[in-house]
Amino acid sequence: MYIIGDLECLTAKGEVWRDVRAALKSVDAVGPALTLRCTEHPDQALRVTNAADFSVWRRGGCTVRCSSLLGCGHQCPEPCHRDNLEHYGVVRQCSGAPQHLCDRECGQECPECVVPVRKTLPGCGHEGTFPCAQPPAEAACTAPCVRKLPCGHPCKRRCGESCGGCDVPVSATGSIRCQKLCRCCFCFLNTR
Repeated sequence: MYIIGDLECLTAKGEVWRDVRAALKSVDAVGPALTLRCTEHPDQALRVTNAADFSVWRRGGCTVRCSSLLGCGHQCPEPCHRDNLEHYGVVRQCSGAPQHLCDRECGQECPECVVPVRKTLPGCGHEGTFPCAQPPAEAACTAPCVRKLPCGHPCKRRCGESCGGCDVPVSATGSIRCQKLCRCCFCFLNTR
């Protein structure tokens, strides 16, 4: 049992309190503060001298990180607590990137992270925005292609696509040989 109050004021009011004070002092149980110990982390102590001191350990535990393992195998990320021993609603981080939180409860399977992030593509060195969980090697580059076709025309497709054949209109009298002998036709030189 704990008695919190002004013991001197209480002993002035009656004989019973004088006997209580004498019994407490005989076992060194009177002091200016109440020392609380965390049941999970016994080395953690908090000296309480007023009501505001209780808010330091507001969740019924100390300020050390909770050491419980969650159903998914992760360590609980919250400070020590006695108010949620089952860990309902504890959120784990997405495995795609530690900076993006998964919106599922811990223990449920996280979907692949779809947060858009800038990545450098390994094949061409271009940058693009792709879902966080998508490996850069699996992403198709959408930058304009800078390669020249064997006929000399620039490729009009995207960097991540195969160049294919040329479809640029050319004149039959121009420097590029055309497979059709008309005034205006397409360069059908096969580049495969």
